[in-house]
Amino acid sequence: MRKGFQWTGLLVLCLGIRAVADEGMWPFDNVPMARIKAKYGFEPTQAWLDHLRLSSVRMGDSGSFVSPNGLILTNHHVGRKCIIAASTKEKDFMESGFYAKSSAEEVKCAGLQVEVLQNIEDITASVSAAANPAAKSTEAANARRAVLQRIEDECKKTGLSCETVPLYAGAVYRLYRYKKYSDVRLVFAPEVTSAFFGGDADNYTFPRYDLDIAFFRAYENGLPAHTSNYLKVSTSGAKEGSLVFAAGNPSTTARLSTLSQLEYLRDVVYPAQIKSYTRRAQLLREFSEKSPEKASMVAPLVWDLENRLKAIRGYQAGLLDKDLMAKKTAEEQKLRKTVAANARLRAEYGDPWGELDIAIAQQRKFDSERHYPETVGLSGRLASYARILVRAAAERSKPNDARLPEFRDASWRMQERDLTNKSSINKALDEIALVDSLGQLVDELGSEDPLVRKVLSGKTPAERAHELIANTKLDDPEVRKELLAGGQAAIDASTDPLIIVQRSVDQEARSEKKRMTGRRGAGDLTGIRVAIGEATFAADGFAVSPDATSSLRLTFGIVKGVGADLPFTTMGGAFGYAKEKENKPPYQLPESWVKARGKIDPNVPLNEISTLDVIGGNSGSPVVNTEGELVGVAFDANKALLAGRYVYDEEGARAMSVDSRAILEGLRKIYNANELADELTGNAPKVQ
Repeated sequence: MRKGFQWTGLLVLCLGIRAVADEGMWPFDNVPMARIKAKYGFEPTQAWLDHLRLSSVRMGDSGSFVSPNGLILTNHHVGRKCIIAASTKEKDFMESGFYAKSSAEEVKCAGLQVEVLQNIEDITASVSAAANPAAKSTEAANARRAVLQRIEDECKKTGLSCETVPLYAGAVYRLYRYKKYSDVRLVFAPEVTSAFFGGDADNYTFPRYDLDIAFFRAYENGLPAHTSNYLKVSTSGAKEGSLVFAAGNPSTTARLSTLSQLEYLRDVVYPAQIKSYTRRAQLLREFSEKSPEKASMVAPLVWDLENRLKAIRGYQAGLLDKDLMAKKTAEEQKLRKTVAANARLRAEYGDPWGELDIAIAQQRKFDSERHYPETVGLSGRLASYARILVRAAAERSKPNDARLPEFRDASWRMQERDLTNKSSINKALDEIALVDSLGQLVDELGSEDPLVRKVLSGKTPAERAHELIANTKLDDPEVRKELLAGGQAAIDASTDPLIIVQRSVDQEARSEKKRMTGRRGAGDLTGIRVAIGEATFAADGFAVSPDATSSLRLTFGIVKGVGADLPFTTMGGAFGYAKEKENKPPYQLPESWVKARGKIDPNVPLNEISTLDVIGGNSGSPVVNTEGELVGVAFDANKALLAGRYVYDEEGARAMSVDSRAILEGLRKIYNANELADELTGNAPKVQ
């Protein structure tokens, strides 16, 4: 069966096993140069790639430096949290927009960090050596986790932020080193009605007319950061049919997932998520109706949930598509046959697909059984803190190898950091999360179920959630620290209502957890997934891009329309579209646009579509031409690209970008932000 991963010499076996489409989210140390040159006649140099990498940033999603003074361009929706936080009672910057004409007026964004990828190191050999081939899968998984933590800890001594990144389901590991900027300030944002024109109704559709941009600035030692690597903003934009690239941090894809994994998502996970998010969104809407302040508080959460719902429904639609699933079935069958027919691969890996099929069948059976105290019923940050505290008291006193995995030393640090985090908790929003989960508990088990009666204590979900959240003290980090330090005695003596509830269900939850892990250990499943990743990598090698991991990737494509849709919309078209929709929200352009209409060139391209392979996390990605100039900033995709989570469809899938010409036109003609436009085009003095 499977041994330690040895891929030297295996790459020559079947690099052509699968027909590799012109797709992919490519790590910067594995860009398919020859493929790009063969198809487009352009080959990026290493210097070109390095400059783009060092000009790109991760800030939750994506962005890029666009001046030597630390100026960053991203999407309005990426910077939404900071824009809301910067607002005052007198001035709602989501509604009015924001522009700092000088550095003194720029507003610091609390908690926002920007990371720039400095270099990438292959650490596969170190990780593989740590996982003893003779060890049980659980032990191997723990060994991998420990060595990854050690590598990150050692790396951080350099002063850089470090992150280990598994690729190909753990067949390959990389160490990413980042330079981090913790002082980031808001410079410019248009009105939300400009950035999100068309609202949720037009989300994931084209044509679009959104100026979805925002500018921030990174600071070092109280001064604007000097960023020698930045992207020049093109004044001529992109042309139809031209080759473009995007550098960003796509969140997750599942293109290398097995058929049984995809069927499980389709049949179990996504239907449950759709139901849960729909219920949560409705609760938030009801909360927002209580006052304008509450409406403002939850507006971004409602938007986020609605956006997630659209995305998940798009993923689900892809998995319900017979042609897509037939393609995935054919790919997997071909790969499995290749491994089975090769004695070397067969001896190395056996049939991990068959093993995973069995594991997922067990998971489906478990899902049909009762499993609520551990995974459903008590949601929210405060309830989660209570669960961790109750369990930590018992687990942390045990020998390390006898603890539940999440309480072992290698995994505990992150949970401990979260427990002692001093960031504030919005109890009103936490109450909504708890109402939602308690409501789900009642829906699934019924009001007379013993567990439900125990948790609700004779009250409705809304009444019980309010009682628990109003009276808990776990929002105070000092209280959490005391309970953590006090161990089992402190937990037993606690009168905090959330601690009491968690104590009352912990034994049942532990029994459930034991049943879950009894089906097949988490380490065993990890071992199976790693085996599939290794077998796939041994067959296809680097010819297929790895699934996305929220780390920097490069994608390429051409500016191209789809169906009857041309690749560009125009600024003049925005006025026509608003008129067509009778200028009613969400199709009402802001007053700034209306006043500037006579100055705006109606022919300036506003949004464009391309065959770039993007997904969530790519928001804010710089779109560049072959000269490395910024010609746009990615902000959305059409519905066909949502299925790209599993299979990329070049014919129908399109990424959407704000054209660089619209950015400059808007800054100068609509917002009178000439100084900012000058900084983008290199005509401004250094920011002090």
